[in-house]
Amino acid sequence: MQHFQQAFKKPLGLQNKTTDTTPSLSSANYENPDFAVKRKFQSSNTKTRKLALFVLMSGLSWAIILYYLFNYTKRSSSSVTAAIYVARQNKQINEALGSNIDTPSIISRISGPVNNVKGFVDVEFDIVGTKGVKARVYLKCGRADRQLNTWDTEHFYVQLKNGDKIELEL
Repeated sequence: MQHFQQAFKKPLGLQNKTTDTTPSLSSANYENPDFAVKRKFQSSNTKTRKLALFVLMSGLSWAIILYYLFNYTKRSSSSVTAAIYVARQNKQINEALGSNIDTPSIISRISGPVNNVKGFVDVEFDIVGTKGVKARVYLKCGRADRQLNTWDTEHFYVQLKNGDKIELEL
C-alpha cells in the first residue's frame, strides 16, 4: 500500500525516471518520436503462451464435459436401466450385494457401445448394493428383427468379486 501511495505523490513525468527509459505520457506528441519508438510492448511469446493455455484448457474442459454427457446417455438408455432392473429383481444378486442395487454413482463409467436405433448393445458396468460389495454387469445383445423389434441376447450376467457368475435373462 505504501508503494501505491508513493507512486501518486511523485509528479506524473518523474515516476520511474531512474529505472525506466520509457518517455512519460506528458511527452506524448507527434513531434516526439521517442514516445512511439521506446514504448514497452507485451511480448508476443507471452500472448502465444496464454492463447495456447486457453485453447488447451478449453479443449480439455469440452472433452471432460462430452465424456460425461455421452456416458450419462448410456446410463439412462433403456438397455442399461432394464439390466439394472433385472439385477434388482434377482434373489441371488440381492443376497450377494444387498438391496437397493444401482450403479455406484450417477457418473459411473458404462463401457461399450449402446445403440438402440441400429440395434446393438455391448456394455459392462459396475453395480453395488447396500452391503457395499461391487459386482460387474455384462450385457451383449442385438436386434434380431427390425420389423418386430425383437432382440437376441448373446450374454447377460453379473460377475461377483469372487468370480461367481449369475446368469440373467431380459
